[in-house]
Amino acid sequence: MLGKLSSALLGFVLAKNIITNEMTYVSTCEDVRGLQYARFDKYLYEYEFSKDVGYEFGNSKVEILSYHYDSFFDFRVSDFTVGKTFYLLTGKGCYANCLFCGGGFDAQKRLNHRSECMYLDEEQVIETVKDAQALGYESFYICFDPTPAKPHYFELLKKMANECSDITLLFGFWGLPTDEVLDRFQEVTGKLIFELSPETDSPDV
Repeated sequence: MLGKLSSALLGFVLAKNIITNEMTYVSTCEDVRGLQYARFDKYLYEYEFSKDVGYEFGNSKVEILSYHYDSFFDFRVSDFTVGKTFYLLTGKGCYANCLFCGGGFDAQKRLNHRSECMYLDEEQVIETVKDAQALGYESFYICFDPTPAKPHYFELLKKMANECSDITLLFGFWGLPTDEVLDRFQEVTGKLIFELSPETDSPDV
């Protein structure tokens, strides 16, 4: 099968033909909201790596499969421990077109036919947190902030404060947060890490 595919691709190259297929599938809000993102047992035959810091893979023990976010820091948090980290999806899409990013508005429209942001329901996000905690995750990383001037996540933070106890929350801002935003996060947990990425296409800056 692979040989036939390679021959077909080579034929296209030699003929200098580029075939453009029509977009046949576009994920909807219902598709995204219909998944349980921390229920690996529903989607994977082998998901032991999601439960243990060390995972037996063949005859060797693999540690990298259970990521700790602080493994990527160039500094170390001193007042609390960043535990096993779950990358928490709260939505998809973007309204901006930053030159340094491949997931901006134009890219989303071209690749996914998505022209607006979609947000997961707060209840679904809370359920994901609880499912992940049952697997041993302690820290949760969110990097979805498409409208930093008008944050969309205040209601989610309120629910997290009431229902998600003893978590470390890591949040990647897409703009400078206000004092009000920081106060809302402090109501959730005292173990916070904020990520700011001051990229720019300006050589002067």
